[in-house]
Formats: sequence, C-alpha cells, structure tokens
Amino acid sequence: MNFSTLFHQEDATPTRQTQIQQAELLWQYRVSVILWTYIPAILIIFGSITNATTILVLAGGKFGRASTRILLVSLSLSDTTVLYSGLLRQWIVSVFGIDVRTLHELSCPLHLFFTYISLQASSWIMMLVTLERVISVIFPLKSRVICTARATVIAVIFVTVTLTGLNSHILAFRRLQPNGGCYASGDYAYFWRYAWFWTESTVRFGFPALVVFICNCLIVRTVLRSSAKRREISDGPDESKSTSITVMLVTTSFVFLFLCLPSAIYFLIRGTMFSSALTQRQLADIRLWYTITGLLQYANNASNFIVYCISGTGFRMEVSRMIRRIRG
Repeated sequence: MNFSTLFHQEDATPTRQTQIQQAELLWQYRVSVILWTYIPAILIIFGSITNATTILVLAGGKFGRASTRILLVSLSLSDTTVLYSGLLRQWIVSVFGIDVRTLHELSCPLHLFFTYISLQASSWIMMLVTLERVISVIFPLKSRVICTARATVIAVIFVTVTLTGLNSHILAFRRLQPNGGCYASGDYAYFWRYAWFWTESTVRFGFPALVVFICNCLIVRTVLRSSAKRREISDGPDESKSTSITVMLVTTSFVFLFLCLPSAIYFLIRGTMFSSALTQRQLADIRLWYTITGLLQYANNASNFIVYCISGTGFRMEVSRMIRRIRG
C-alpha cells in the first residue's frame, strides 16, 4: 500500500514524501496497514445491513413520531453514504493501492465534495435529532406543533442545501495535480490549510457536538426531574413509550460524541502541525492515531442500529415484529 496516498495529501511536499516513505518501515505503519485492510470491510458490510434494516423498521410507521422517523431515516442514509464515500475509498487504497480520487480529473473534486458533505450531514442530522428530542421533552405540548413532518423535511433540506453551498468551493478549485495527486495547490492550498481546515472541523464536529452535549444535559435533567415527580405520584417506575424513545436517542447522541471526539482531537492537534518539522517516528505515530481515530469515527456510522436495539425498548419490539412478519 502507498502510505503517502492515504496520508494527508495536503502535506505532499517532496521532503515530506521522503519522510513518509521512511516511516513506512516502522511498526506503527504496519499496524495501521492491518487495521485499514480488515476493519473497513467489516464496518461497511455490517453498517450497510444495519442501516438498511433501520430504514425498513422505521418505514413501518409505528415507531415514534413522523419527525423522529424522518430524522432517523435521514441519519441512516447519510451514515451509509459516509461508509461508501469515505471508508470504502480508504479500504480500496489499503488493499488494492488504487485511489478513486486520482482515476479521473473529475473524480478528485467530486469524491472529496461528497465525502465532506456526507460527514457533515451525518453530524448535523444527529444534531437535529437531539434538538427534536429536547423540544419534545421540555415542551411536550408545543412539540406537536413545532416538530411536524413538514418542518422536519424542511430542516433536513435546509441542512443539505447549506452544506452543499459551503463545500461548493471544492468543485470550483480542487483539481487533480500533474503528478497525479488530489491535493490543494497554490493560493488555494493556503486557504485549505489555514481557513477551510478550521471551518470544516467546526462545521463537522465542533458546533454539532456542542449543541448535542448541551441538549443532552437539558434532556437528562428534565427526564430525571419528571421521573422523580411521577414516582412520587404513582409510586412506580415510568415506562412510557416517550421515555423509551428519549433514552434511545440520548444514548445514540452520546455514542456519537464518544466515537467522534477522538478524531476531532486528532485533527485539532494535526492542524497545529502543518508546518512542523516531524521525524519519521512522529509521522508513524500520527498515522497510527489517524487510523484508530478514523475507524472509531466510521464505527459511529455503522453502529446506530445496535445502539437503538440496546437502549430502545420500542425499537426492539418493532424489529421483532418485522422479523416475525418476514418469517411468515
């Protein structure tokens, strides 16, 4: 496998390329190769099956509100797109040494464009899921007016259009280089490293994660207070369907934070090292951490079904009903 192909091509100077080739001899690189060779195939197959199953379950129209179903279906679609745009490319490079971004002059900007949009959309739809749930928990009566199916569809379309516009510069300026690499050059390289890098990191994780964390804290506090009051009145536990869905969605958003935070930290550190003189050992360490944190992030796009089943009683029941219908 060509280490420099999977390593960040924005760093593809001749000196850095030589250092990368030397770093390929270290054990960190060999571990990285093993991980990229086997783990992505498992995540892609598993994620494709589970995301499709989630869509089928939600298409039945018996789980939660229409707004919740629309958002979770959108999330499954965006997660699947992430697996096939980002992770599949990484796996093909690792196993076959072929980078789809370098196959044609259009594949460089187009693939990069769709990869960034799918990653950002996944985070923003998760943010919408959490916002919908915090409105439902804190303002249960008004939520039926605010969180309608029409409003939810408009919100998803708005997010998609906004992210498309934000990433449109990739289609305009990113080009396949004469040496065959898909990386920024000239003045655009400066913009990519010092403006777009921080903007994209904030859009993809920083802002959505902050909103998700704050909303989750509000949801947990409200649910605990409401449950305590209900126990005082009824002298028993609260097993309402709404609470089950809330627990499921809050758990899902916390898993999102847990699995994506390491990647965000990695890119935050990497952003301060663009111009640093790094040793071969440091490059190998960076590559290994890039591999581990990247696979954790992609695991988030393949694991929501499992989180739904573990934390959501109602979702498990819908899955069981669907299996019984299939069996006849």
